[in-house]
Amino acid sequence: MLLETSADNAELIKEFGTAAALPIGDSALAALYQAGNQNTDFTMFRQAGYLGLNFALMDGTAAYHNSVDTAERLDKAGLQHMARTCSALPEASVIVILQAPPLGR
Repeated sequence: MLLETSADNAELIKEFGTAAALPIGDSALAALYQAGNQNTDFTMFRQAGYLGLNFALMDGTAAYHNSVDTAERLDKAGLQHMARTCSALPEASVIVILQAPPLGR
């Protein structure tokens, strides 16, 4: 699921919607993360002004980044969906990034 995006994301979102077989996202999740003063692996890139999309598996979040967070607990169907979605994006994303305005404008 698309969890979070960078600022100035209109073109990235459009490409995600076009390239992904089943584009799913929820902007409320990023707002909840930020309101709770939580970070994701994408936070430092977003704060630095990089363009990007942040994806996450939503099942099994209670185990996320703790001692019971193992490969066996991964939702295999969710992981396969994420892999299909992300593998459809590189070519589309490269085109968007090359056309994006300079960062920090």
